Order: sequence, then structure tokens, then C-alpha cells
Amino acid sequence: MPSISLIPREPPLTAVGVVATGAAIAPLRAAARRALERGADLKASEGEAHLLVLGAFERLPWAEGCVYVGRDGPLLVPTTKRIEPAADLVAAALGGLLIVVLEDAILTGPLPVRTAAL
Repeated sequence: MPSISLIPREPPLTAVGVVATGAAIAPLRAAARRALERGADLKASEGEAHLLVLGAFERLPWAEGCVYVGRDGPLLVPTTKRIEPAADLVAAALGGLLIVVLEDAILTGPLPVRTAAL
């Protein structure tokens, strides 16, 4: 597979999720819990080294060090980036239902299907 690049995008995508890795996971989990207590409809997916929270743009939690992601075809990418080669080609090469492409990582896993239980 050719290398994957993230290139600046204008205008940015609408955020549909927020991703935390490393030290940012605990603050995002806490912020998501507060949002859930306020009635936000959020879904979450967690891996060994990441936490992804999906929801409506205006209800997404904020935490220091997190990256907001938007849909670029079948992929989730940082809202201010576009992917090369084309998102459909990258998704086909990587497979999987959930693919998040960040500057320093590609995260894959199951799609969150129910309200977050953080």
C-alpha cells in the first residue's frame, strides 16, 4: 500500500467524534461522563491505547490533547485534514468497520453501537 498522507483541508469537516490517545484518555473519559450526565447521546469505542467518542458536533466533549475527527468517506480523519490517497482506497486497503487516521496512528476496531458506558 502506498504511504498515507494527511494534508491541510479548507474548510474543515464537521466533527462527528473526538479521539484521545495516551495521557489524554482519562480527561476525555471524564469529560464524556459529564456530557452523558447532561443528557448527551454519545457512543464510545476504546482500544488499548485510544478512546473514541462519537456524537453530535454540539454535544462532543472537550479535553486537552484530543483530536476532533470528521467523516472523509468511510474514514474518520482530523477535521482540518484530508487524506491521500483517496479515503475509499485507504479504507479498502485497511479493511475493518471503524478506521481512524491520525497524524501518528491508524486506529481500527468495532463501530460503537450503543450509548457510551464510561
